[in-house]
Amino acid sequence: MSSAYGAASSSVTLGDSAAGWRPLFDGQTLAGWRGYKEQGPPAGWAVKNGAIVREAEAGDLITEETFGNFELSLEWMISKGGNSGILYRVSEDGEKTYVTGP
Repeated sequence: MSSAYGAASSSVTLGDSAAGWRPLFDGQTLAGWRGYKEQGPPAGWAVKNGAIVREAEAGDLITEETFGNFELSLEWMISKGGNSGILYRVSEDGEKTYVTGP
């Protein structure tokens, strides 16, 4: 199921679960996400039409949980002229996310 932002449903099927897949996003809230070096999500992030969107100036968003080896599958969209991406293996030892994660 697609939203106005083109995001697919965040549902993980029974077959996906059996194969070890699980969602990082529930499609409705920022549960499981927080700001870099923060306890909760930074102001400026929201969920709209089943997608995580940045509505205003905001710090980086990271998962609350850390992971070992993983495979990541997602649909991702950026606005024209945007400057964003997906960083992984980020450590909160650095001043900025992009200093610690590829």
